[in-house]
Amino acid sequence: MSWVKNAKERRLSATFEQNFVENVFKEIRKRKIRRVRIHDSGDFYSKQYMIKWWEIARTMPDVHFYAYTKMISLFKGDEKPPKLPNLTIIFSYGGKLDHMIGPNDHHSKVFKTHEDMELAGYTDCTESDLAALNTKKVGLVYHGGKHKNWGQTHG
Repeated sequence: MSWVKNAKERRLSATFEQNFVENVFKEIRKRKIRRVRIHDSGDFYSKQYMIKWWEIARTMPDVHFYAYTKMISLFKGDEKPPKLPNLTIIFSYGGKLDHMIGPNDHHSKVFKTHEDMELAGYTDCTESDLAALNTKKVGLVYHGGKHKNWGQTHG
C-alpha cells in the first residue's frame, strides 16, 4: 500500500534530520512514554543511527528502550557502545551475521510451531514481545507465508 510506504519513508527521512534526537526526546516526554520499542520494522542502518538511539536512551534513564536487530556487528567488537541498563538489544537470528550470536547473548529465533519452540527451550513471545525483556531466549512463531529458509536457520 502506498500510504504505508510513504509513512515508512517519512520515518526514515526523520532519522537523518539534524534534530532527530531532540525530536524523539520531546515526543517521549510529551506522551509520558515509559517503554520504547525502537523499531517495529526495519533495523539499525548505520553506526551513526545506532549512536543516536544510544544517546536518546542514555539521556532518558527512566525510560526503557529495546530493539531487535540483525546488525550484530554494531554491538560487538572494539567499537561497541557501552551498555546501558535501560537499553535492551535482542539479536535476531535469520541474517548474515548469525555466526556472531553467542549462546549467552539476548537473542530471538523464529519457529514453525509452538511445539518446536518449547522443545528448543525458548520463551514464547509471539503474542507480546514485552516478555522478551525477561528472557535471553526469545521465541516467536512464524505467521506469514512459507518461509524459504526452514531447516537452515530457524527451528
